[in-house]
Amino acid sequence: MSSHDDVEAGRRRWQQRYDEALAKGRVRDADFTTLSGSEVQPVYGPPPGVDDPRMDRIGWPGSTPSPAGSTRRATAVAPGPSGSSRASAAPSRPTSATG
Repeated sequence: MSSHDDVEAGRRRWQQRYDEALAKGRVRDADFTTLSGSEVQPVYGPPPGVDDPRMDRIGWPGSTPSPAGSTRRATAVAPGPSGSSRASAAPSRPTSATG
């Protein structure tokens, strides 16, 4: 089970990484608001000081076990030209019959 200290440590790690990315210009400069004009925060979590057991399963973006932080791309295995299998990041496209 996550403890209050674990949640706060995760929040600090996420904030540090976000601040570093912001300083390096790796955060998109855009207006993130709702239709009613309310500002949307870059990340949401339990309020400070609250122990939320769901954080064990969810985590913070960019850390395990957060699926939102996953940078791996799923690959499909498609048959190669000789019938062998090859990994492909995108599905094969049919080639033109004319040409």
